[in-house]
Formats: sequence, C-alpha cells, structure tokens
Amino acid sequence: MIRFLRMTQENVFGTYELTSPVATYIRMDENNSFRPMSVPQRWNVPDGTGQNIPALTGSQTTLLQGKFRHRLCYSTLPFVLGLAGVRVNAGQTSPWVTDQLQYDLASATIDFAWTYSDASVKRQRYLGVKAVGVTITSDGKGNDPHVYAELDLVASVCQGNAFDASVDPTAVAFPAPTLAQLPSDYIFHQDAKGAVSIGGTPRTLFDNLHVEIKSVVKPYFDESRFANRIRCHGRHCTWSMRSLLRPTPTDRATWESTGSLGATQIAFVNGSHNLTLDFYATNYLDSVQEDFVLDDEAYYVIGGTSYLDATGGADLLVTYA
Repeated sequence: MIRFLRMTQENVFGTYELTSPVATYIRMDENNSFRPMSVPQRWNVPDGTGQNIPALTGSQTTLLQGKFRHRLCYSTLPFVLGLAGVRVNAGQTSPWVTDQLQYDLASATIDFAWTYSDASVKRQRYLGVKAVGVTITSDGKGNDPHVYAELDLVASVCQGNAFDASVDPTAVAFPAPTLAQLPSDYIFHQDAKGAVSIGGTPRTLFDNLHVEIKSVVKPYFDESRFANRIRCHGRHCTWSMRSLLRPTPTDRATWESTGSLGATQIAFVNGSHNLTLDFYATNYLDSVQEDFVLDDEAYYVIGGTSYLDATGGADLLVTYA
C-alpha cells in the first residue's frame, strides 16, 4: 500500500496557503503512523414505546481527531514541534506567522493519501490542524535508536466531505513525493550525549528520555458541522529519565524533601543541527523509582513537572536549528 503525507504551515487558521506554502513531506515508515481523522458525532433516540431500543440516529457535527507518529528528523522539527511544542508569541510570528492569538497554538494543513486494493489513490486534506499534545521518546536501543514524536491531533475541516462542496485535493495540488523529498536527517538517542542537564547537573549513562506536552485544546462547533475554531487554554509539561543508579546526584533526597529540583534541559545535537527542550529553573520531581534487578545493573527512573518560571516567563522553551 502506498501512503504519503504532507504538512503545510497555515498563516490563517483553516486556510491552505496557496501563494507560498511552507511544507514538508513526512516519511510514512511505520504501520498506522497516520489514519483518516473523521469521527462523526452520532446522536440516538430510543423508540419510546416500551421496548427501549435505539429507533433514530443521525449526526450534526463531525469531529476530526487522530494520532500521528513520526521518527523525528531535524528538518521536520519546525513543523512537528512547531505545531505541538511552541505557543504563539505576542507578535504572532512564532512558531510561524499566524492569525492565532498569543499563547494559542499555530495551525497546519495535513494532506494525506493512500491506495486502495486496485492501486487507485484516495487523497484528503485536513485544515486547521492543531496538536492536543505530543510525546517524545528516546531510547538507547541498538536496533532502534531513533527519537520518536507521537502527536494527538484535532482539525477543523476535511476536504472533500459529504456536507459541503469541497472535493479531494488533486494529484496536481498534492503530488506524490519523490524520494529526494522524504526527510532522512534523523535524530538519534546518542545525539543527547553531553546535552542533558537535570536540576543543574549534567547527566550521563541514561538509556531512556521521555517528554510529554499536554495542551488543553478545545474545538468549538457553535452552529457549524465542523469546528469553526480550535483554542488552546493551557498546558502541562512533564519529563522523565532512566539512568544508572549512582550515589550522586541524590535525586531521592530532593524528591523526599519536596524542594525544587532546579534547571532542567534535554537536548539533541548532531554537530550540524540541534533540538533543545529547556524546562527553565522551576521543576519539581513527581517520582523516583529504583529498579533493583538480580542479573543486571541497577537503574532508576526520575520524573518531574515543569512549572511556570518567573525568570523565563513560561514552563518550556523549544528551540531547533
């Protein structure tokens, strides 16, 4: 089966940029890394005659939601983490120029295509896509050293659909990518070596990093079939690390004292490009869990939450270059 996906930055919510679109193709290299997003919201009415069985049904609204899993590449960071990890600034210029309000999330257009059994191609366009959240996972596995991002998505409108005059994008508007257009500058777990600091202390000998950004995102339908706007009303950022159990630093003592852990930063650097997740200086540990095994090295997992930092003015700064 052939599948291909393109992501395009939107300057105006729910509007595909026709003039000078900034877009990237995503390599679809896993099973079910993306699926069609339409979810009709059905209403039901029972018979009312005493049998108490469904008698009538219909749908007045269509929610567009789904998941997207991606092996992170440095070249796709402005699209993937720009969508999921960067809130709109006061000048409405970051993560890209947008009409969305400060502290909201910018939106994107996602074009997705797949083939049927007869090799015919189905194309669909999703407008006004925003990220409810993203999970970033990095593991030191020899056979899979990639850094992954899994996004929970919502969208405003799909084209084409059965309720308006929209049609599927054509092969001219949404052509299949060439091999040269598919990104391959992957981010690896080893890129985090020497680039992680927890509580102001550089960390080494870790085999897992995990970051979750969960935004409070709500689609508004009002009198419309599809969501006419999608707003972000806050977020919660957490991180965790699994590393070798050593006498210092004493993370358990910090956790048990309930004191602030301090500045925390997780970064990936390959010499040419970088991704930095700066959680600023106000971090508190949520858990410390030792892993005492009989036939292996002892590791432990620490997890924390980033709080609003008075100096940084936020809970997280995501940068990439």
